[in-house]
Amino acid sequence: MSRALLLALVAASGCTNVSRCKSGTLLVHLTLSGATADADQLVVSVTVGDAMPLVNPPQPHTPGVASGNIEIDFSSGYPQGKVVLVDVRALQGGAQLGEAETVPVALQADCSSTSLILGLGADLAASGDLSGGDAAQVVGDDLAGVDLAAVDLAAVDLSTVVAVPDLANIDLQGCVPVAENCFNGVDDDCDGLIDCADTADCSSVAMCVPTLTGASYGTVLTNAASACPQAGATSQLLYSFASAPYSCYGCTATALGTPSLPIYSDSSVSCNMADQATNVGSVSTSTCASLSVSNQFELGGITGVTCVLSGTSTLDQFVITTDKFCADSSVGAGCPSGNVCAPQVGSAVGCILVPSTTSCPASYPKAIGLSTWYGGYSGSPSCPACSTANNWAYDGLNVYSGSCGGTLVTSVSGVSGSPKYNLTCIAAGTYYFELGTGSSFGCGYGLTATGAYTGTNGAYHVCCLH
Repeated sequence: MSRALLLALVAASGCTNVSRCKSGTLLVHLTLSGATADADQLVVSVTVGDAMPLVNPPQPHTPGVASGNIEIDFSSGYPQGKVVLVDVRALQGGAQLGEAETVPVALQADCSSTSLILGLGADLAASGDLSGGDAAQVVGDDLAGVDLAAVDLAAVDLSTVVAVPDLANIDLQGCVPVAENCFNGVDDDCDGLIDCADTADCSSVAMCVPTLTGASYGTVLTNAASACPQAGATSQLLYSFASAPYSCYGCTATALGTPSLPIYSDSSVSCNMADQATNVGSVSTSTCASLSVSNQFELGGITGVTCVLSGTSTLDQFVITTDKFCADSSVGAGCPSGNVCAPQVGSAVGCILVPSTTSCPASYPKAIGLSTWYGGYSGSPSCPACSTANNWAYDGLNVYSGSCGGTLVTSVSGVSGSPKYNLTCIAAGTYYFELGTGSSFGCGYGLTATGAYTGTNGAYHVCCLH
């Protein structure tokens, strides 16, 4: 479809002539009759063939100027043979004074001209092709001295306008096609489709999501340093906390001494007596001791070792989780009942932010995080100094039959300074106990922080579609 360009509305007081058209243009000589001459704005629309009319924005007009020329240039090529209609509305203070439309003009070779009289009681303009006339046949003055480039609408591309077979219910005078905004509830491009319903323009950037009263629509980012993917989104940092008391880490534990592990034999038939019966010996780290037990063996606590802590203890880095909620700047219409039109950005998942008093609904079933989210937090939990308190030695124990390293009967990991009862029921006999195989020996500690964090600035749940 050809692209029409309205170059200028040329007005001259008392002018009654039609200027010769310029090559590749349609020249319309406009006469404003009666009250229409007092217009302060003119609205011009152009229809080429069966295409949808292009309604240009209102252009200023000097009240009292009764005639002038409108020159229409077809920058994509002069559509010779096409039928063109030009419609003009005269406005004053936004109120319409009159409207008229040319008779259909079949564009002739090189250029064409026509006339239009606009005013109460005026007939539609007589139309004629003056392109072939000479200067003697043209009545009136020559307006060549007027700047015809005052109005430049080159950015309007008629090739993007969608033709509609039945335009009876579309107010072409009230709708000026512009690029579709998919989130404003308006049919911007005048195709009768709003926001998400306009799939040709919006399906790649918008999606219908369930409506929930009081919810903010958007998406959530687990990397709070990342930028929001939606244009114009409003970001909010959200915080959640582990349950107190919080663990502290960062100390270095060093074992001093030689660990020794007592072994006990219990002949109880029930094999469930919670006591340490007869001590049959002990085993030290990296040694293998041959000991006789009956029915079951039990372990005492590791002795002979002191664990010394050094360094600085710090709060567990996973105590606080920080996410970012990116709220959509706006949501649109054009969706089935119970839905709104929200931005769709790449792989981002649609989510909502709701007060913590609201549980995630079935329409947004996935709750993000294991607890309530807050808009901020207060509190300063502190970790104790690294010391010999709350620490222990640990090791691993293997029990063999036949010989050290023979048939493995059982193994026990994490043997520490606390006794362990009724570990294994085994047949009476001689077994080989090996302590501290590989790198299992070491020191552990358990330090907890004093104090806790408290959420501030609102409490929320984050719920997503999946």
